[in-house]
Amino acid sequence: MATGELREALLRKSEAKPEKVPLPEFPEIGTIHVRRLWGSDFEEYQSIWPDDEGKKVSQAEFAAHMVALCVCDADGARVFQSTDKEAIAKTWHMSALLRVAAKAQRINGLGKATEETIEGNSETGQT
Repeated sequence: MATGELREALLRKSEAKPEKVPLPEFPEIGTIHVRRLWGSDFEEYQSIWPDDEGKKVSQAEFAAHMVALCVCDADGARVFQSTDKEAIAKTWHMSALLRVAAKAQRINGLGKATEETIEGNSETGQT
């Protein structure tokens, strides 16, 4: 592939489809979709990590952060805004938070590295 064609191919937006996640905790909804993060989402994703002041990240806080970033409609459009994280943490059962966050981590290739970071910075020390 010529350099120009390669550049064009690499700058086209990926056609990755959102993945379905069962949500039995919300029977009226049943299933939701989780999207892959784009490079432009990285700063918002990274905003949850501890800062120089030693901010700790709880498991529920991290899971709500991933839900807010990755839950989308069937076409991949985000459902939540970042400002919804606290409401998500207060209204979702932990089982739902963990299931959706785990799926978001898996499809984004964030699993093990994210788990290790949370373990090292969690208020509970658990993931």
